[in-house]
Amino acid sequence: MDAELNKRMRLFQETGQVSSEVSSFVRSKLEHVAEEWDLKLEEDTAGMLVSHLLLALERARAGEAIKEWEGSEDAAEELAERPWALDKAREVVRDARTDLGTDLPETEVNFLALHLAAIAEMQAKDPGKRRSTR
Repeated sequence: MDAELNKRMRLFQETGQVSSEVSSFVRSKLEHVAEEWDLKLEEDTAGMLVSHLLLALERARAGEAIKEWEGSEDAAEELAERPWALDKAREVVRDARTDLGTDLPETEVNFLALHLAAIAEMQAKDPGKRRSTR
């Protein structure tokens, strides 16, 4: 993660918007994905992903998960062409269930998958051709 993305994560935790557990979890999972897919996690490309995942997990821990969002049907169509992104998002959510006792609804899984796909595609990576290291 670049310095600006680290700063973003720190600010979320220092301002009390997210717990240290959620922050550590997100950092660990995103660094794992970045290593596995050979991605660079930078503020410009991953800032929205980091913010979204941090807040989605905290909302879910508080019982306030967003279950519907405009565009979720379009997301399903986009993800049909990117099953590798959906698989990775489901892996992250499964780990959140285990590590944090927090679950995310399918709409959040899809949103996470869209972010992951966008970052990979912006960096001209094709994780669909890689085998998972897990």
